[in-house]
Amino acid sequence: VCAHCLVDGAPITDLLHVDSYVTVVDAEHLLDGLASTDDLRTLNIQAAGNDDRALADVVVRQIEHADTLVLWGQSREGAYDTTRLSVLLDRMAPWATQVRVDADLVDAHALTRQLRRTRRHHPENPGVLTRGLEGHALGVHEPEPDCGVVSVVFRARRPFHPRRLHDVLEEVNAEVIRSRGHIWLASQPDTVIAWEFAGGGLGLGSLGRWLTALPDPRWDEVSDNRRLAAALDWDPYYGDRHQHLVLIGLDLDPVETHRTLAGCLLTDAELADGEAVWRTYDDPFTDCFPLAEPGSTDTEGEPA
Repeated sequence: VCAHCLVDGAPITDLLHVDSYVTVVDAEHLLDGLASTDDLRTLNIQAAGNDDRALADVVVRQIEHADTLVLWGQSREGAYDTTRLSVLLDRMAPWATQVRVDADLVDAHALTRQLRRTRRHHPENPGVLTRGLEGHALGVHEPEPDCGVVSVVFRARRPFHPRRLHDVLEEVNAEVIRSRGHIWLASQPDTVIAWEFAGGGLGLGSLGRWLTALPDPRWDEVSDNRRLAAALDWDPYYGDRHQHLVLIGLDLDPVETHRTLAGCLLTDAELADGEAVWRTYDDPFTDCFPLAEPGSTDTEGEPA
């Protein structure tokens, strides 16, 4: 918006510098918002007539986009629960600096003075769903509970079987507050599939093609960071294809979570069958993630 808003013919971004994007989180209502299954329209707080976003999705996106998180107030359940919320925010957005404000009012002037010239905001950083593809941290692996909060990072260099994955989606996210990342399905080996869960709903969508599935001339269409991240982790057989998920929850069992996801990966025998056989698997996700034809200038599908 700033880049397209002109003042005396010049964009606002020529006239100002953004030090930090700040999200203020109300400790009393945070968990209610994260657990909500309502959408903005149901709550009559939609931003536009076609705004069908879920409340929990809006909450997690505002938290994850921030460079600074202000945890304001106290939980209704007391000091321990307030500390638990602080840990939860650290796990959801480990790249953000957290500020605690226990007073009834947030002193915006004092906060501004605290943030000015920190240069905490880096506009070149990718969005949360593509952080892992571009070599940025997608989350932290903290399997030991801290105030009950557990964060699990799952990575693998073999594809998921589509039917086995589909059958455990509800189980995997049963105790999860937030999960995000990208996956590789054996039956759709060209497609990077976005994964994000919040508020009881899992969204999957296309993030375009893996680099190994792109014609060489189209590599210039992706960012330098993504090409560099792929080169550093390139597999001679699979290329840049891999699984990368972060799952965050209260009292989440990290061992069982990892075991469930690992059980969806192809076995050695299935890997040996090769891609031609993988594409014939029973796939509940068929036609869910359309891709433009190689060499086309059409935009790839967006996460839904």
